[in-house]
Amino acid sequence: MDSRDPRAWIADIAAYAFIAITLIVAVTPILWTFLSSFKFATDIATVPPKLLFTPTLENYRIVVEQGSLLPGLRSSIVVTLGATVLSLLIGAPAAYFLARSGGFVAVGLGGIVMSTRFIPVIVLLIPLLIAFRSLRLTGSFYGLMIAYQLATLPFVILVLWAAFTQIPRELDEAVLIDGGTPFTAFLRVNLPLAAPSVGAATILAALFSWNQFIIPVIIGSGGGAPLAIMGFARYAGGEEALADWGPLSAWASILMLPMIAGAFVVQRHLIAAFGGEAPSDGS
Repeated sequence: MDSRDPRAWIADIAAYAFIAITLIVAVTPILWTFLSSFKFATDIATVPPKLLFTPTLENYRIVVEQGSLLPGLRSSIVVTLGATVLSLLIGAPAAYFLARSGGFVAVGLGGIVMSTRFIPVIVLLIPLLIAFRSLRLTGSFYGLMIAYQLATLPFVILVLWAAFTQIPRELDEAVLIDGGTPFTAFLRVNLPLAAPSVGAATILAALFSWNQFIIPVIIGSGGGAPLAIMGFARYAGGEEALADWGPLSAWASILMLPMIAGAFVVQRHLIAAFGGEAPSDGS
């Protein structure tokens, strides 16, 4: 029989209740959208919502036959991969520099980087758009990859900065004593040890890139095909038209699947990067 203090039981119950409520709030919109993508329009509009219904693939047929989904997905994949790689190429060395600099230099530079997350993106996009027009980067994949750094780079730097700070400086000094360089210490020692955080930073950068809407609207997408996320406008309706909820839900479900799958693939890295212990292979 458990002899713990009753207050401990109350604390456990409260914690589990909070977790359950959080999961319900987080999962319900996703589940609702996914189920709606298999419903006829009449079932979607039913009040109260129908949990038992005759499923249909009509909504998916509509979005596929419309013609812009597959080209849009290809464009989104290219831009997301490019933006993610660029974020890691810039963010990892920057985070390592901040972690090893310390003091006012790190705090000052880190504050400047993170301050961009507190400024409305549209404010930063206005001068960026003017510069991109001069450089002929508007309407191009390269322009989008660069512009996406407004959303991805601060988080990549923050996650990896914390990871590199936890790695003892003595390891860097050992590399230098053996004739190596700071870059060698970064590449061969720090990056492998920070692998869980690199995985977390990668999925965060990909997630923020994949979900961007306002940036491609302002900067424009290139390659002759708009990004897949911009296809929402076709079914979202307007002042004089109602949203076409069936195809809209199907489109949203298709866009969610890559990120959900990616999160499951790197969940061990995410858990380890944010302070938990990844489950063993045998669990």
